Amino acid sequence: MTFSKISVTVDPKHPLQKTQTAQEIMTKVEESKQLSENTKGYKGMINPEISFDLLRKTVRSSSLLSGIIKKIAASCDTGFLETSNEDLNKILNKLDVNEGVFNFCTFGNFFYEILTTNGNKIIELDPILTETCLIAEDTDGEEKLIQKGSGNEEVEWGKGEFIHIKRASLTSKYYGDTIFVDCIESILILYFIEQVYRKLFENGFIEPTLLVDEDNVMTPQDKAAITTFIKDYFRGVNNGLEMGIVSGKLKKLDIASKIDHNSFIALKKEIKEDIAIALQIPFDLLSGKNSNRATRESSLEDFNLTTIKPTQARFVRQLKEGLREYFPDAVDEIEMNPVDTKNQKEEAEVVDKLIRTGVFSIDEGREYIGYEITGAADNMIHKVYGSGNSDKTPEEDAVEEVLQKMYEKKGKK
Repeated sequence: MTFSKISVTVDPKHPLQKTQTAQEIMTKVEESKQLSENTKGYKGMINPEISFDLLRKTVRSSSLLSGIIKKIAASCDTGFLETSNEDLNKILNKLDVNEGVFNFCTFGNFFYEILTTNGNKIIELDPILTETCLIAEDTDGEEKLIQKGSGNEEVEWGKGEFIHIKRASLTSKYYGDTIFVDCIESILILYFIEQVYRKLFENGFIEPTLLVDEDNVMTPQDKAAITTFIKDYFRGVNNGLEMGIVSGKLKKLDIASKIDHNSFIALKKEIKEDIAIALQIPFDLLSGKNSNRATRESSLEDFNLTTIKPTQARFVRQLKEGLREYFPDAVDEIEMNPVDTKNQKEEAEVVDKLIRTGVFSIDEGREYIGYEITGAADNMIHKVYGSGNSDKTPEEDAVEEVLQKMYEKKGKK
């Protein structure tokens, strides 16, 4: 099957428009990329490499992509640690990090308006709808932000009036790249495949069949009757059958091989893997079919290390720079709460063994796993584990002896 020759009618409101081939989709992407920032438009406005409108519609058309971005945004929203400045803490506590990271990943850019009092005291950071904005450069070379409203209305923010949080880019000094910049073609092809797949199989069209009336003796009424009979009593795969009856001698025509649904499924899986690699998302998190608890936990740990923590770090770093003018003494204290990657069951088992062998007290164990210290918990140790070795197994005694020797040896050095 030559994929690029298949065409399908899709939602006319979608940016891919009506009937498109895979090659036409790629042309659409390239046309969008030709919006060069080297040519400045009205009021010095600069177009991003890929329009925000196309990025938004692409994310909405892909449940896979929107799901990934929502997961990243939710995982990044861990809240902020307290700083020494109460006013700064109030501002940080009001921030919707989830919304910010969602835009940050989708468009590669996110903007906050800095709301201040007459005394130039900052009171709040108000999010600005990313897709309605364009970066512009004034006559002095200073960066400003222009938002288009209804009709000819515009809002402008100059230097110090907004914070621009953006991802890294290899092609633009004004805009950050969307998180899926390296796989946008794969995402659009995946969308195309899903549209073809739905069109072919939306009515259970899984097993197309032709019956040949070689001697041409059947009347149209006969053909209609047998077609109705077979459709009613002989169902194909997925409870669906599409059938036609023709006259004359024909060579065998294997229609199923032309639109084999297994080929579509296999191709979808391959493209999903390409997208996962480009986005640095472990594939086990996207498809649980071939994963188990161990691989999923390992994948989640990799996801937090390679995606969540770097995203949080860049978001916080640029937030600091935007607030430095207003909170010079406390801005470097801005940090997000760390992502919790602990497996609570495994952590509890380890702490239990450490308490049993005397390495941890009960209060130290509670503190390690994030529980409140009671102050009186250590008085319970003899009730829980007994005194001396009377309640310990031989295995526990052996572990304690090894640990004791290890600490004695360490103390002699």
